[in-house]
Amino acid sequence: MMQKTVTIQIPFELLFDAIASLELEEKRRLWQLLDREIRPAQENHGKAFDWLHDEPDLYTLEDGKPV
Repeated sequence: MMQKTVTIQIPFELLFDAIASLELEEKRRLWQLLDREIRPAQENHGKAFDWLHDEPDLYTLEDGKPV
């Protein structure tokens, strides 16, 4: 049986609000899932960067406030 997929677009602010409302353990599980997805992409680009320090703009909203 072929697996069906759905693609949706969620505004960043709504996604951030949803993540902010998670309990700590749920946030940790999400972090682990995202890490498993991000790490291979970083390694495939030949640059495993520490995006907590190298890309500070990833952690600010459009209004300049930290996420």
